[in-house]
Amino acid sequence: AENWNGNFTYLGSSNNFNTGAGAVTLDSSLAMAVNAHTFTVGGSINDNGLNYTLTKTGDGALTLPVANSFGSFTAGGLTLTAGLLNVGDPGSVGNGTFRIDGGAIDNISGQDLTLTPPAILFGPGFTFVGTTNLDLGSAPITFDTAAGTPVAINVVSNTLSFEGALTLG
Repeated sequence: AENWNGNFTYLGSSNNFNTGAGAVTLDSSLAMAVNAHTFTVGGSINDNGLNYTLTKTGDGALTLPVANSFGSFTAGGLTLTAGLLNVGDPGSVGNGTFRIDGGAIDNISGQDLTLTPPAILFGPGFTFVGTTNLDLGSAPITFDTAAGTPVAINVVSNTLSFEGALTLG
């Protein structure tokens, strides 16, 4: 088991990094910079019900292959600002708001996948890599940009879908 107490950076190396199957507990909201290669969190991430936010920055890839339980319907969640986020489970993005402010997302599960966040915020744009189809689910989606500012979604391959109601933030 691991406890993450504050912001940190994975610089990357000649090999990718995997935390293993042990659980990770967030002790605060934090930013995780993955600057190169891939950082995989093999175990579930939780926050002991304290509704923290995990923010992914940096040009590298963060892989979340299992369900996570940080954040809640009213607070916390996962924010992607740069780089690549690989998801592999319906609960990969946690229990809070999934905010996509940039970067790219991909489904690495090997099968069609539907995410289950309670709400989604789209910033100015992002890319869906599309190794396998991804459905963002039925959560409401808010375009969190200035009025009149377009949101660009680049779909490289396969299908990105969603059923949630769209609103301007």
